Amino acid sequence: MARPVIFGDASHPHVRSITFALAEKDITYTLVPREQAPLLTQGGEQRIPLHCNLGEPALEYRGTIVSGADTVLRFVDEAFAGPRLQPADPLGRARMNRVMELYFREAVHTMGRQVAYRYLVAFLSGEYAPDLSERSLVQAQNTVAEFERLLAEGPFFAGVDFSLADIAIGSLFENLFELADFRTIVARESALNAWWERISSRSALKVTQEALAPVYGLLHAA
Repeated sequence: MARPVIFGDASHPHVRSITFALAEKDITYTLVPREQAPLLTQGGEQRIPLHCNLGEPALEYRGTIVSGADTVLRFVDEAFAGPRLQPADPLGRARMNRVMELYFREAVHTMGRQVAYRYLVAFLSGEYAPDLSERSLVQAQNTVAEFERLLAEGPFFAGVDFSLADIAIGSLFENLFELADFRTIVARESALNAWWERISSRSALKVTQEALAPVYGLLHAA
């Protein structure tokens, strides 16, 4: 079988979610930094594809580039053998799709850029992370409340089925759970804590953490 190649930054949650999904399928992959992504020729100039400039991952498989975090995740599930990562049940699939929509539309900004990214900048600059603003805190708490509502009583976001929704949210949350701000955003009694215990115990996540050891924990160290 041809080995898929992922282009992107290993510390980016979108890239982490793709490696997580491939590990669930037991598929070996190659991870290449985004600056080494295939060049596009535009007006006689060679430049890195736009999706890589924005930090979005791309995946090359059998000579074809698939780009966009959501698109690549679904492609991984549909192109490779292994356990299904999208529920066959229409209601379960609808729940998964709603969570994925909330993740890409809202959580990446309210919990990724506004919360976690501060620590990455602080780590790279050698300075302390600035305090989380009241506005950013409220927005992050609102996002968490919606995730709690969607999780309901199910063990996973799609209900009984582990899915791409758990992979995407888990790849973002694995950094958040170690941050100083975390307990002001996710209460100790939140159902998300038990959900995270189930996700963090999965062997596929542990394998990708080991494979990305040089960058995993970058935010933790801040």
